[in-house]
Amino acid sequence: MSGIKKGVRAALIILIVGSIGYLIAQEMEFSEHAEPQKPVTIKANEQRQPGHLKAYYFHGNFRCPTCRRIEEFSKSAINEGFPEDLKNGTLTFEAVNVEELENRHFIKDYGLYTKALVIVSYAGEEPVKYKNLTRVWELTGSRDKFYEYVRDEVKTFLNELKK
Repeated sequence: MSGIKKGVRAALIILIVGSIGYLIAQEMEFSEHAEPQKPVTIKANEQRQPGHLKAYYFHGNFRCPTCRRIEEFSKSAINEGFPEDLKNGTLTFEAVNVEELENRHFIKDYGLYTKALVIVSYAGEEPVKYKNLTRVWELTGSRDKFYEYVRDEVKTFLNELKK
């Protein structure tokens, strides 16, 4: 009997370790060697309507420590780097749970495959251009590099908005 119990215990441990490994792989569904994403134009902006930017942090119900760090770093980088733009409404930050029914459209809208920080440029209420800041995953170990990356990307979008 003890041999069977040991076998079952070993099988359960292997199953649990494999499941945890699978979940971690799902959370890290990105490649360190992937090319940085280029901004995607959604539609032409023939009429120059008042524009603004939204920085969305998209997440699901399950939120690992790295996911929480990405949200925290993103929000801080934007709050500290662009206080005037936040104050005058040119820039906003919003955390969105894409597993909630009313937010599921964002998965298709922005080609989401994991938790993400996406900068979206709007003309009026219409999204015009967006960029998924995929490097946030590889920069979570360095607050300064993370902040620099996010601020540079937001600054690029703000400069285009102000042209």
